Amino acid sequence: MQTRGTVDNAIVPAVLEATLVRMLSDAALRLLADLPNEPFLRSAALRGGISKDHLVTLTAAGLLRRSLWGVLVKENLPDDVRARAAAVCLVLPSGAAVCRGTAAWLFGIDARRPGTHTQNPPLECAVPQRSTPVRRWGVRSYVTDLIDEDVVDVAGVACVSPNRTAVDLARWAMPAVGLGVLDAMARRTLIDVAELLDLADRWRGDRFIARARRLIGLCDPRAESPGESWLRLRFADAGFPVPELQIPLVDESGAEARRLDLGYPEYRYAWEYDGEEHHRGAAAEESDRARRV
Repeated sequence: MQTRGTVDNAIVPAVLEATLVRMLSDAALRLLADLPNEPFLRSAALRGGISKDHLVTLTAAGLLRRSLWGVLVKENLPDDVRARAAAVCLVLPSGAAVCRGTAAWLFGIDARRPGTHTQNPPLECAVPQRSTPVRRWGVRSYVTDLIDEDVVDVAGVACVSPNRTAVDLARWAMPAVGLGVLDAMARRTLIDVAELLDLADRWRGDRFIARARRLIGLCDPRAESPGESWLRLRFADAGFPVPELQIPLVDESGAEARRLDLGYPEYRYAWEYDGEEHHRGAAAEESDRARRV
């Protein structure tokens, strides 16, 4: 009888990637060298004579990554603001400003819904009222009351400001995602909560603005991951008091030994959010068990 062994999940992607690299043809590797050292349109590469199969193989091998819908970039190039802005410039329609989730992405904040973290973020853009929304595959366009103060320049890209982005996502995104974005932006000092509440008054009485104000009131820069923000919102939605965050545990000498994500110190109850990225696999699970002893 064959016995099924345990394989560390972190090993499998590395083995698959190494296998794919070995399978790459010399032609595919030569094409990689010829591709631009900046973001490029997948459609432009196809028009330039590169086959779909080669692009798929290079992407599967981890040598190309998807930046935005229809935009590729070499994996060895940095994923910084300038690179992201260059990717946006390839697909942003004239007269539009990057907004919502794409604006958050440009600021370095992930606003994707749970379960979609491996998918390409769509291009979301805003156009002023009395403008025609953009109708293009892979683009979500919103006609909104866009004023000059709402738009900032980010590495040459017209982008909705951090404050407006935060209010928009608190208003229109899934509530857990909205709070996660608010916490992350506050943690990076991209936004000021008092300014957000003042800005929200601009849409007083409009759809979903009450929800946005509630999430802004719950914003806390001490949350260190979206999962912690989502868990805190579950407590608030259930009617419980908002938990304390980053609760220190000290040893006999009084030094901080570790911190707990959130809880009620006065009742000696606390909770941890163990995300898949850092807590999946045999080694991570063993470390977690030892940490909780």
